[in-house]
Amino acid sequence: APPSREKDRSFSRQDANDSWVEPKKGSGRDSTRKDKGSARDRSSSPDLSSEEDGNDEGVVSMLDDKKAASAQKGTVKKGKLDLTDMKAFLLRPVPKAYDVVECYIERNRTGANKLFPEYCLYMKDGDRFLLTAKKRPNNRTSNYLISMQRGDLSRKGSENFLGKLRANFIGTEFVIYDNGLNPKGADQHTLTVNPATIRQELGIAVYAKNVLGHRGPRKMRVCVPRVREDGTRVVWRPTTKEDEMVNKCKEQDHTNLTYLINKPPRWNDQVGAYVLNFNGRVTMASVKNFQLVTPEDQETVILQFGRVGKELFTMDFRAPLCPFQAFAITLSSFDSKLACE
Repeated sequence: APPSREKDRSFSRQDANDSWVEPKKGSGRDSTRKDKGSARDRSSSPDLSSEEDGNDEGVVSMLDDKKAASAQKGTVKKGKLDLTDMKAFLLRPVPKAYDVVECYIERNRTGANKLFPEYCLYMKDGDRFLLTAKKRPNNRTSNYLISMQRGDLSRKGSENFLGKLRANFIGTEFVIYDNGLNPKGADQHTLTVNPATIRQELGIAVYAKNVLGHRGPRKMRVCVPRVREDGTRVVWRPTTKEDEMVNKCKEQDHTNLTYLINKPPRWNDQVGAYVLNFNGRVTMASVKNFQLVTPEDQETVILQFGRVGKELFTMDFRAPLCPFQAFAITLSSFDSKLACE
């Protein structure tokens, strides 16, 4: 059984290539990182310390020596990403030939963003800006608008607006939409003559109640439209509630869908925490940290997300996801979940 809550939750890695992790003496919850390097440098820092977002204790990163060699092989880039049309790149599934896209997310909670933070996604290679997102105020449920341009979150008439992430009232179900029209507000002529203007569902994330208590990792399930052999995505454009992706997944009907689960972390008595092997890409304990895999292949990580600084997080993903889908899924992890914590 896990030890008591009073056990020190702050850790430091002795060496970047060392798998041994030990408690850091005298480094309680108030310890903070004071790195001066770039965000990309900080994302690979070997430090491990506890999270400062309230009572957010959770999954710790540990390197598994037995899998270190294969993990290093898994990060080798194969193929090439086409960035000539940025909008197309952000919405297009990553080619299978390209192994892992390494990114990081910066959260801005200063000034006007204090109540509703701004999230910015960058590609690690070249620190290239990709996407920004912000939660809409005065909404009954959480609603994040996602744009290609910082400061431009207008939904009407903007070429930069790509879509949104919307939650249910208790924050356990999230739906990813593109920038199409809501079918509820569309007239019959639009539905029949110009259905391509109706929004697509690009994925869902569903969180279950944490049976392990506040110290345990969250349990999540994700569904995204299936990607065909030619690299194109199946169009998921429901016009009735019965056809919505979340209802199909509740019925365990995964036809034309890719079903993902979070990889279950294991309890480690040595460090007194739940641990996952993030291959050095995650360096701080957090319930937000996760890895998504298919039930059939739990060694191939499709998406991993975790904390490396007070306002800095890494996000690595591969096919069948596109950058927009991966970013939206990680945004769901930031959102508060009354029923899960």
